[in-house]
Amino acid sequence: MIRKGNIILKALLLVMFVLPTLCFAQDEGVTPKQRAFLVELRQCLLTGDKEGAADHLCFPVPLYREYPLTDYLLDREAFLNQYDQLFPENYIQSLREDSFIGTIGWRPVIYLGGEMYGEFENGHYKIEYYHHPYDYSKEWAAAVALRKSQLHPSLRDFERPEMIAQTNEYILMVDYAEMYGYRLAVWEKPASLMDKPQTVVLNGIYELEGTLHNLHATFTVEDGRRFDVTTFDGPEFYIAEPSVGPVYFASYESADDLFTPFSDEAFAAGEYEAVLAAADVCCAEDGTCVSGAGSCCCAGCSVCHTLAIVGAVVLVLLAGIFCFRRCRKK
Repeated sequence: MIRKGNIILKALLLVMFVLPTLCFAQDEGVTPKQRAFLVELRQCLLTGDKEGAADHLCFPVPLYREYPLTDYLLDREAFLNQYDQLFPENYIQSLREDSFIGTIGWRPVIYLGGEMYGEFENGHYKIEYYHHPYDYSKEWAAAVALRKSQLHPSLRDFERPEMIAQTNEYILMVDYAEMYGYRLAVWEKPASLMDKPQTVVLNGIYELEGTLHNLHATFTVEDGRRFDVTTFDGPEFYIAEPSVGPVYFASYESADDLFTPFSDEAFAAGEYEAVLAAADVCCAEDGTCVSGAGSCCCAGCSVCHTLAIVGAVVLVLLAGIFCFRRCRKK
């Protein structure tokens, strides 16, 4: 009986110590050789060994930036020159506190700690994403202003661009502003972006889901028509009629190349100052509001219309009070 109990105890101990080891190894998703390599890279980052870190990486190194900017690419020389800005003390501290190296979830990227993900390529660590501390807000503002300058004036009041795509027959653009939510603009080809779009729908439902940011945007027109932009089953765009159902369906592709691309070199040279200055102008030549600054004073701005109406009502009330007092004195 005692012997049987010992066997059971040994079996339990084996499960307790061996099973977690197996599970951990499976969760890590890296080979012993890869792990040793990543431990070396991590140690280089912790000790500030710039050359050693560079020797372990694939170049160029991408720095993520918000749309419509593209990732900023660093070659080895730029990486070494900007190393201290790339890996400040707060990042090093987060790396000290987070020693996990391995895969997370179903994606094959390998987590190195400090919000850095990558994969192996040609025996080096290729960074796919790094939450870097760079402030690129000025570049982003210039890129947005550049886009606004290439659109019809009625579409220049957005705060944030979301996407632009095209099918064989349509160009479609989604943007966002607090005053109208998500907006869809649709041009029928061969119209250009400087033309007024044939369809504009406000207050759309715009959803991003999952780590791959699958998109599903739905816009409903007053007459009941529905416009759908989705990437769940591939990049697709369709128009539905309430009584007929889907009447148009097509795959779409990115249309960012319809805009003049933003250039970091041109920005550094000050070539976008005129574009930024123009973005601050409230009204276009036709009197429409072209900025979302909220301080417009033109005839085409709904905010100004409201202020003008309120002002007129106040003036009428003041005039009425003045006349009433004059009449009472008489």
